[in-house]
Amino acid sequence: MVICSVYCSVRCRVTCYIDQMNTWYDMRTHQEVTNNHLFSEIQDSLGTFGLNGLDRLLCFMIVKELQNFLRLYQRVILKDKTAQDTLRALQKVVSPIKGIIGNGLEIPTSAPGEPSAYQTSI
Repeated sequence: MVICSVYCSVRCRVTCYIDQMNTWYDMRTHQEVTNNHLFSEIQDSLGTFGLNGLDRLLCFMIVKELQNFLRLYQRVILKDKTAQDTLRALQKVVSPIKGIIGNGLEIPTSAPGEPSAYQTSI
């Protein structure tokens, strides 16, 4: 199992978790970023109360990132009429089916709008 993540705060880092090796690797340099020994070292050095404080700190950081995302969403998407129309059309396409499918073999060939037109550089 491979899990990839993107970490962008001070500097952009793209990492990938390799389950068989229990290790996170940097995708660009292919260098090991961390492994499971780091977490056991953190637990040994901080103890229960330190881990509780670290958990609170990380939760606070996650909330701040979500607030930043919400601000960006409100600033960019909610002020763009075209983006709103595209999201409404996409919502209709991906909404759950409420009845029996007439032709189950028919697959939609395109999504409404061009998604690359709404990507902005942050």
